[in-house]
Amino acid sequence: QYCGDVTAAVCTALVLGAGLNYTWALFIPALTNIGWGILTMKLVADPADVGIITPEVKIRMEKLKAKQAETGSTVVDEGPAPITYAAALKIPMVAQYAFAFGFFKL
Repeated sequence: QYCGDVTAAVCTALVLGAGLNYTWALFIPALTNIGWGILTMKLVADPADVGIITPEVKIRMEKLKAKQAETGSTVVDEGPAPITYAAALKIPMVAQYAFAFGFFKL
């Protein structure tokens, strides 16, 4: 959404300044939004899903092996635990940004 918003502002000025048809000022930001949507749909939440082994993934794999050895059965790797709303609000500036963001849309 925001890529399209920024592109729309810049693109409208450029398209109208160049004397092109106004529909280009709508079409180009729409393509930007579509491209950004495709890009974000291709992103991966957990690097281990595509074989990327980071230090955090190594630690998680070691804990999984220890848990398997402890229980003697197969244990499913569920990935990193999701963050809670309370934990997210403890991140610096998240609460302030969330509060301000509510007024951006007015």
